[in-house]
Amino acid sequence: MKINNYFVALLTIASLLFGCKKDSENAPDGKMGITENAITGKVNTRTELYAVTNDGRGFQHEWKLDGKVVSTAYNFGFVPTTAGTYIIEYKGYNSAGSFNHTYTVTVPIPVVAATPNSSKFIYKVFEYVPAPGQHINNASLGSPEQAQKLVGSINNLVSLGGFGGYIVFGFDHSVVNQTGADLAIYGNPLGPPYAFAEPGIVMISQDKNGNGLPDDEWFELAGSEYAKTTTIKNYEITYTNPKAAANVASIIKEIAVL
Repeated sequence: MKINNYFVALLTIASLLFGCKKDSENAPDGKMGITENAITGKVNTRTELYAVTNDGRGFQHEWKLDGKVVSTAYNFGFVPTTAGTYIIEYKGYNSAGSFNHTYTVTVPIPVVAATPNSSKFIYKVFEYVPAPGQHINNASLGSPEQAQKLVGSINNLVSLGGFGGYIVFGFDHSVVNQTGADLAIYGNPLGPPYAFAEPGIVMISQDKNGNGLPDDEWFELAGSEYAKTTTIKNYEITYTNPKAAANVASIIKEIAVL
C-alpha cells in the first residue's frame, strides 16, 4: 500500500508539473490598440501604437520601423519628422509563439493653405549668394540689402552675378500644383537693338519636414533647353581672382547640377 501511495503521489506531482508547463507555453493572446493596417500620420505629430493582452498574461514586445528595432515596450509613439510612407511591424511573443501586426503609415506633405491675407509675392529671402559679376557689391543691384527688397515686391531687381550665383526664397503658403501656371519668375531680357537674355535655373522644394526652412530635397524645373542634345550638363566653372582689384577670396568655385 505504501508503494502504491508513493506511485499515486508521483503521478499527481507529474500531472501538476505537466499542467503548469503546458499552460506557460501557450502563445500570447493579444490585440492591437489600432486594428487597421493602413493609417495616416502627420509630420511632427505623435501617433500612439500599442498592444494589449486578452487573457491577463504578459508577453514580450518588439516594434520595428522600416526594419529596425525601435522599441521593446508594449507601446510605440511614432513621430515622423518628414513626409513619406513608413512600415511599422509589431511582434508580441513568448517561448510558445507570437502574433504579428504590420502598419503602413502614410504621412502627407504638410500644406499651408492660402488665406485672404496671404501674399502672392516673395515672403522671405533665405539666402543670397551671388557669383562674381559687374553688379555685385553694388548697393542697388548686388547687395544683401537689395535682395531683401524683393520681399512683397515686383518693382525691385537683384543680380545673381555670373554662373553659379543663386538666391533662395519662399512664400507664406504652399504653392499647389493646379491647372495652368502656378509660379512666375521675372528676369530682365532686353529687346532689339541690344537683344539678350540671361536665363537662370529654377529649382523647387517641398517642405516635407514642416519646419518652414529650405532644407528638403530640391528638384529642377526643366527649361526650354533642358532636353536638347546641345545642352551641356554637370559641369563647373572656377573663378580665380588675381587680387588686382579687390581683397576677396582667391577662388570661388561653383558647381552646376543640371
